[in-house]
Amino acid sequence: SSYGTGGLIGQVYGATTIENCGVGGTVKNTGTGYSGVYIGGLVGYQYDALTMTDCYCAATVTSSSTSSTSAAGGLVGKGGGYAVSAENCYASGDVTTQGGYAGGFIGYGYASYSKPHNYVNCYAAGTVIGKTPYGFTYNYNSSYCTIQNCYYNSANATGYNGDAEGLTAKSSDELKGLASMLGSAYQDDTTDLNNGYPILCWQYIDPEATADVTLTVEPADSILTWNGQQQAVSEDGTYTFSGVETGKYAYRVTNET
Repeated sequence: SSYGTGGLIGQVYGATTIENCGVGGTVKNTGTGYSGVYIGGLVGYQYDALTMTDCYCAATVTSSSTSSTSAAGGLVGKGGGYAVSAENCYASGDVTTQGGYAGGFIGYGYASYSKPHNYVNCYAAGTVIGKTPYGFTYNYNSSYCTIQNCYYNSANATGYNGDAEGLTAKSSDELKGLASMLGSAYQDDTTDLNNGYPILCWQYIDPEATADVTLTVEPADSILTWNGQQQAVSEDGTYTFSGVETGKYAYRVTNET
């Protein structure tokens, strides 16, 4: 209904730090008549200090609320007047709302002298649709909001309602080539994890990589079936499989006693 729908966290109450987290899929609110509907790909409603580092949202964010007080954002729906710090974060999904504020990165922010907002090395690649849409964010007190080396999709008419020296509009194709400019936390999307847009280095999985997998079972005389093949019983219950390729595997352990 209202006050917080998020792909990871609905409402932040108490100072919160989010690191190395990502959301995909769809984050959606279907209520139309509610006021105060805040929906975000990562966090719906922020009601205390929030720090986000090396995080992303590739989800589509959609709100059916027609209320003028609603807010929808690619990463955060609404900030309720508390400090925000986001570094090396991105939102690549589209944001759509029927009313209120919409932002590719944050739908509605509220900075102040004692509780500033800071965004460093971030981008928002999605298209934003709403009555008050911004490619990156709207901030009630934009003079206390600092943006450094951040980007938004130029398909959106406006990126931000304040001083935008550190915020640059880029086309979709230009955004896809920005990994080197965003800093060492990013790399090119060579395996199409993010529709060609830069990804965080921790997201990358080398499709050619192999690994050694070791399983130890107890009791040692248990029978291990690994990926559909029953293994000869190991005296110490340890099994090692070499050159295992990236993928999903199943195992089963049985013991008659």
